[in-house]
Amino acid sequence: MPRNDDAALIHRWAADECRRQHAGKDRVQPMVDAFEALARAGRKFSERDMLAAAALIEPRNSRGYRRTTVTFANMGPSTAPGSVSQAMSQLFRFRRELTPLEFCREFLRIHPFEDGNGRLAACMFNALCRTRGVRLPDFRF
Repeated sequence: MPRNDDAALIHRWAADECRRQHAGKDRVQPMVDAFEALARAGRKFSERDMLAAAALIEPRNSRGYRRTTVTFANMGPSTAPGSVSQAMSQLFRFRRELTPLEFCREFLRIHPFEDGNGRLAACMFNALCRTRGVRLPDFRF
């Protein structure tokens, strides 16, 4: 459980991320909850931990990985829906060989969920770096 000053910092960070990513104010506390869950799991959080955090961030993510096509502005398509599960398994298999930034960028390229990918990437980045409330570098949509 974070100290009170840490809790305030984390809440401000989550509110800023939600505002920046155009998520509603009602998404701030779920993001805080997801961050805290990943922080408790530590740097070795598993794919299962990540799936649980994704469901906290956006309840519809509790259905698992997306089954729809996603196209990025100026970046083309993301990973095909039928390949997302395999791509995520492979990402986690090679995670220790990647920096936190490389891991999160690949996560965002795969874009495994219908919604909340950016907020989840920000939570994972902080958990992997053992930081609280740091913005993911060069994080743009």
